Amino acid sequence: MSISRTILSGLGALAVLAILLAGVTAIASIRQVAGALDAGRGLSAYADTLKLGALLASERSAWNGAFSSEEPADPSASSPVGKAQSATDAALATARESLAAGGIDTVPLSRAASILTEMRANARAATAQAKSLRPAEGNARMQDAIAAASGMVNSAADLAFRHTATADSALTVPLQIAAMAQDLRSTAGMRSAILSLYESGQPLDAKRLVSAIEDTGQIATLWRLQIQAVANMGSPPGLAEALSTVERTLMQEGEPRYQAVLDAARSGAPSPIDNATWRDWTTPMLNNALIMRDKAIDTAAEMNRQTLDHAWWQLELSLGALAVVAGITALVALVLSRRITRPVECLTDAITRLADGDLDVPIVVPRVKDEIGAIASALIVLRDHARQARAAGHGKPTTLSPG
Repeated sequence: MSISRTILSGLGALAVLAILLAGVTAIASIRQVAGALDAGRGLSAYADTLKLGALLASERSAWNGAFSSEEPADPSASSPVGKAQSATDAALATARESLAAGGIDTVPLSRAASILTEMRANARAATAQAKSLRPAEGNARMQDAIAAASGMVNSAADLAFRHTATADSALTVPLQIAAMAQDLRSTAGMRSAILSLYESGQPLDAKRLVSAIEDTGQIATLWRLQIQAVANMGSPPGLAEALSTVERTLMQEGEPRYQAVLDAARSGAPSPIDNATWRDWTTPMLNNALIMRDKAIDTAAEMNRQTLDHAWWQLELSLGALAVVAGITALVALVLSRRITRPVECLTDAITRLADGDLDVPIVVPRVKDEIGAIASALIVLRDHARQARAAGHGKPTTLSPG
């Protein structure tokens, strides 16, 4: 192998190694980008399923109002029940799309939709009559059906949670905070639904009283876990502010009132809140729990954006490094070709022709003064001496050869 080829081969090997290293970095960056995008899709699906769960609670409240009314309920789309159903259906469609976009199973939401369809038909039939003619367990059946649908929605949310946490484990804690806030809202909502039966004049059996008491303990536990989780994250300002708001409203103002109603239900005493005031008060109070959920989702989304931005930056840097390495390799190869490979080939050809006696061979001395230039200058001297020797020998051909 010629010297020039040896040099270029060595340079090529180094270039290939550098390109491989840059390529590996670029591939890792591409995977980071893909992971961040996947986590973002999972996060959107998770947020949408949580919002759907909250809207189911709102629809339950609307149906509670319909069952509490003495007169037949208004079946129109502009009624509280009609508006609640429309909101639930829109959220259900959005959640399905988000789950599908993230490659997450949508079967639980399909089951929830089936449960809601059957429940609404039964509830409409019941509330179309005056209160005195309605089935005694109509409201309770509606609440049980909403609970079953909520269970399906929670299953979908759990799938989205695991998908997102797998794609980016850094999002696990804010996702858990959002889940705990949603669970607190759901648990408090189920307790409120039980107490709504009592507020509407229906006595609570032992099973429902026990459920309400257990829900109260669960609410306290979920609240303590949220406080600890926020502290574990270093109490970010946004989450700390949301925590303070929920504590001031639901926990300090709302919980004592719920407890008072529960105590009255347990003792069989009249409720300290009339039914109309209760219906206007309970849902807005319960929804304070969602302030924490929404802020946790926003925090996770911001973390995901930062991760994605960093991944894109790394990818751009890797591709830039790859382009620079390729450019430098091409430039060095061009310089070597012009300053070493071509001059060496020219000198090799000149030496061969001189050795064969061709004293008219042109020898170009490179402008750059280096070893190749020195060799070229020496060959010119050798060629000129050979010409002089030929002239002195009266035209006899002179061959430059050993010996």
